[in-house]
Amino acid sequence: MEDLKNRKDICQDRHFWTVFLVAPLFWLLLVMGLQLSPDPWWPIEHSLEFLTAVLVYPVVEELFFRGILQGWLKEKKLF
Repeated sequence: MEDLKNRKDICQDRHFWTVFLVAPLFWLLLVMGLQLSPDPWWPIEHSLEFLTAVLVYPVVEELFFRGILQGWLKEKKLF
């Protein structure tokens, strides 16, 4: 609880706002620099790949990190 009392309010954190504002600029420059032309219909055309990326991978990640890795780190007192 003491950590919550000592933390800065996110609205006053300049590092948060710097990253928050620079991230869209980075992606815009990346797309322009690589001259990508994103296809907005790719989730429909490649629905299996889209559903795998959106539904399956997050579940696998949570099971691995929370179920296996986090328990192992706690057991080894590394976390």
